[in-house]
Amino acid sequence: PKLSFDPAFLVPIRDVAVPVEAAKVVEQNLRADPGATLRARFVDAEGKPVAKVTAVLMPDWSKQTDGARTWVHRQQTSDADGRITMEGLPKSALTLSANMRGYKPLSRPLDAAKEDLGALELILDRGFGLEGVVRWPDGTPAAEARVSWGSAEDGFNITTVFGSSMEADSDGRFAISGLEDVAYTLRAEASRKVPDPDAPAEAKKLAKTKRETLRGRLTGIRPGAGALEIRLDSGLVISGVAVNDLGNPLETFSVKARKQIDNGWSMEGVARHFKGGAFELEGVHEGRWEISATSPKHANSAPFELTLPGPSEGLRLVLPRQTVLSGRVLNADKTPAAKAAVRWKPAKEQESSFVAFDMNGDGVTRCKSDGTFRVDGLAPGKGTLRAQSNDGAESLPVELTLGPGQVISDLVLDLEGLGEVRGTLHGSIAERARRRVSLEEDDERDWRLGDTSRETLTDARGDFVFLRVPAGKWKALLEPVAETEGGDEDVGPRWDWSERQALRLPHEFELRAGENASIVLGAPPSGKHRISGRVMAGGRPREGARVTATLSGDREKAYTTRSDGIGRYELALGESGQYAVTCRGKGKTSQTRHVELGETGEQVLDFELGGGAISGTVLGPEGKPIGQCWLSLRAVEATGTGTHGNSQVGGDGVFSFGDLGAGSYTIDVNRWGDGERPLANQTFGPFELAENQQLEG
Repeated sequence: PKLSFDPAFLVPIRDVAVPVEAAKVVEQNLRADPGATLRARFVDAEGKPVAKVTAVLMPDWSKQTDGARTWVHRQQTSDADGRITMEGLPKSALTLSANMRGYKPLSRPLDAAKEDLGALELILDRGFGLEGVVRWPDGTPAAEARVSWGSAEDGFNITTVFGSSMEADSDGRFAISGLEDVAYTLRAEASRKVPDPDAPAEAKKLAKTKRETLRGRLTGIRPGAGALEIRLDSGLVISGVAVNDLGNPLETFSVKARKQIDNGWSMEGVARHFKGGAFELEGVHEGRWEISATSPKHANSAPFELTLPGPSEGLRLVLPRQTVLSGRVLNADKTPAAKAAVRWKPAKEQESSFVAFDMNGDGVTRCKSDGTFRVDGLAPGKGTLRAQSNDGAESLPVELTLGPGQVISDLVLDLEGLGEVRGTLHGSIAERARRRVSLEEDDERDWRLGDTSRETLTDARGDFVFLRVPAGKWKALLEPVAETEGGDEDVGPRWDWSERQALRLPHEFELRAGENASIVLGAPPSGKHRISGRVMAGGRPREGARVTATLSGDREKAYTTRSDGIGRYELALGESGQYAVTCRGKGKTSQTRHVELGETGEQVLDFELGGGAISGTVLGPEGKPIGQCWLSLRAVEATGTGTHGNSQVGGDGVFSFGDLGAGSYTIDVNRWGDGERPLANQTFGPFELAENQQLEG
């Protein structure tokens, strides 16, 4: 089992893997860390407190390394004096975001390990503004009209999520602040009662009126445009009928129209409920729209696209009568499979949009405690029905062809039995106790619900066991022990997938339903395929260089070792084929060669690392060091050693590449942001390096 401890105002503790033995009580101590405390006050440009500011604290992922990532989430609203207090914060890189209608969003990086968070004063900026009036078609003010704005064409203003709409005053006037200096789209909407010319003469006085909703919009408006006027009108209309597959009008249904923009479908949409089969959808405007309808006990209509202005009347939306599937799910011992998941998956060639009103958003329903299930709202067509328990045990797929309005009951889905995986570490592995072993599913299929991977710790003998494992193809992996090189972090496995996989000693096997498997993890390949050689640096043997061979086209088939005291290495490989062999020294650089091994082939492959180095600092446009950069070094050569290197630069901007031979090199700098200002990726060089030269600055 995994234990987690997450009290309200203490730093969350990472998951602790605890080995448990049958009939024994295991005592596990957990130490809570009170962490840091943030006390901040929000004020405006005049120093006055700002109340009701929504403040959110999250990790600054750009400054947290893979090995020390700490999750934290705090959210508070400032009090009348603009103050917030957040406790139990990890001493790491954080980001505080604040949003308040009428002010520009604020984002403030924090370093809880180095910075005093006890008395922060954060100034909110009013930014730019827009003001104007909303009027009815006859020019009179539209009192209390709803005004909304977005910074992208026909899209919502993502930068002002917490205040992108407001209500105009009694004179129809509005004033918006906290905006960026970009173009905006403004929309206004207001409703009023008007005479109903279609009301029967004998109707009561109140029934002779109807509610009319008018809308208006302005596009491409930038702050400082002066007094604006949004004139309301009836706008364009999309109309038609909604029927079932028999052609009968639907009694009750909903129609939704979604606007398309150049980079995809926007979040803007119009939706209304209707009765009696006919519909008239107002609130649309120029552009391309996707129309669809939904109704209880019916599948969704197929989406219909149209462009306005253009033909938009007399649409016919067909919603097939729902298909209903029901039955029960049984465990391998024929007991009811309570809470088992049941999923209907349409055939790939079908339109995958279907509604299941008793199902979760992922198209999955859960069995009741007696194992029974009911799936409704399905569209007609071919598909597959399947069940899965919380442990991952599956039923065989049931292929069905569904017709409109069809009801299929008394279905029985039998779950396959679960097995066990018992294993031990190979005798060549020195550190055997409390090693972390992972079990990952190796099947390439999209049916599995959730993450089926699991992990455990070995005992003192290096043995491990996984219980209740479903049938399928699996891969067992031994998590490597952290390595260091001369006091420097060994960053290779973090960035090189093949090297990391090789260090995890993957073992693939297949488990049949209800059966057990025994495996030995870390056994060396038994074949005769080998690659050996020496690693030299500056004419001297290099001890501890990492050499990794990866089979072409399958990076999961990787093998790795280190060179010994006289620079020699040997790799035993599992099969013949073409391999990419990479040698990585201590200077964040690598050399890659390609070799072909026959059925019983052996290859001798030597590596000569250079004695040169390139080091320096990454500077921003103002000449100051900037961090959080990804640097890639490449040798400028058509053929040869294939020297390359990767490095992540910290906050001081300092970088260094070593083990370089004489030649010409370029460095690509990928900078993913400088506050709110992104910086373009750039290539520097070429840098000419002589033999054993140390190029600095």
